[in-house]
Amino acid sequence: MPEGWEKAIKEADLLLMQREIPEAVNIEAAKVAKANNAITILDIGGADSPLSDELLQLLDYVSPNQTELERLAAAIPGGPLANLSEDEQKMIESLPKNDPNRTGFKLINILR
Repeated sequence: MPEGWEKAIKEADLLLMQREIPEAVNIEAAKVAKANNAITILDIGGADSPLSDELLQLLDYVSPNQTELERLAAAIPGGPLANLSEDEQKMIESLPKNDPNRTGFKLINILR
C-alpha cells in the first residue's frame, strides 16, 4: 500500500471500502484502520462472491443495497427468508423492483 494511503487511513475515523477494489487491498486497508480504532464499512456491491473470513472479521458494518440484501438473506440456510409463507413470498415478488417500500416490506418480514 502506498505510504500516503496508509497515512490517510491512520488519520481517519472511518474507512469505507468497496468490492470493486481487490479484496487483498481491502484487507490491508482494514487492518490499518482497525489498528488505529477507525470504523470499517464495506459496500458489498460489485463482486458477487463470498467474503473471506479474514475480511469479515475486520468489518464493523456492511452496506448492501436492496438486491444485495435479498441475496444475503436468501443465502442464510434456515435464515429469515426461509420462514416466509408462500403467500408472503408471492407478495414480495409481485412488488415492483423500483418501489421504495419493497425494501421496507422485506426488512419487516425479515425482522419479524
